[in-house]
Amino acid sequence: MPQDKKEETRKLPSKYECWEPLWRYQDLPMDTAQEEKLPFWADRKMIGVNE
Repeated sequence: MPQDKKEETRKLPSKYECWEPLWRYQDLPMDTAQEEKLPFWADRKMIGVNE
């Protein structure tokens, strides 16, 4: 994401107190390489959590 858009993008989730929860938990109950780019990049569909 371009640097000039980062602050603008953060405004809406911050306004509704959603930004911090996206980053709250670093250790999620998933396989090592599963969805390692969260919260903004999903490598698999959500149904993959039970595979």
